[in-house]
Amino acid sequence: MIRPAELLATGLPADADAVQVEIDAQYRTLARSRAATAEEYRAVGRCCVENEHWRAVYESIAPGLAAYQLAAIEAYAATRLRRAGTGPPPRECGGGPAGSGNSPVPPTKGPQLSRNAHLCPATLPPARCCRSS
Repeated sequence: MIRPAELLATGLPADADAVQVEIDAQYRTLARSRAATAEEYRAVGRCCVENEHWRAVYESIAPGLAAYQLAAIEAYAATRLRRAGTGPPPRECGGGPAGSGNSPVPPTKGPQLSRNAHLCPATLPPARCCRSS
């Protein structure tokens, strides 16, 4: 919440690239436990404004932050989440195990992936996975 508050203070609009990078990081953190559809993620954004407790937390960091977070999530959902599916559009994994240098996705902290693991999104049809031939 701190980085979006800093971006709000600079006057950047909620759909600015720097703001969307932060929202993308937030979405990806959420997606580690459960991918959300565009509408579900919008509901998270609405909670920032409609839920009294959440709004109070956001507003205690910076006045207007709750509405800014909602607007940023709305922009993200409209431009980066597929309407009927979940998550950002699939990215090719690059053909190698996570962290091998062939993958555009950096290695994650936490449990190590198996030697043959790669990070093609689960929503990517098997026929489009880089490991399918």
